Amino acid sequence: MNVVIELTGEAILRTVQGKPLLVPISGNFAATGFTIELNDSGKALWEHIANSRTCTVRELGDLLRSLYGIDIETAQRDVMTFLSDLDETGLVATVDAK
Repeated sequence: MNVVIELTGEAILRTVQGKPLLVPISGNFAATGFTIELNDSGKALWEHIANSRTCTVRELGDLLRSLYGIDIETAQRDVMTFLSDLDETGLVATVDAK
């Protein structure tokens, strides 16, 4: 899948009572106090996106495959679900690569 993900907002990753939370500091939900609870794979995906600032669905799918030994279709479906949720917050945008 040749889709590029761009980081368009800022968030702080915090651990509260053992659970990773994203706290948006810019984007659609920054002023609301809204937080996003992540699971382990969501945390790994967010860290990769935040560190690279631009990446592809393929890269993120490969990351999940290497961490969890899942097939590429499952990995890419999980990535797209995660990105759909983040897109609503204004933290990321997806664009088709040329």
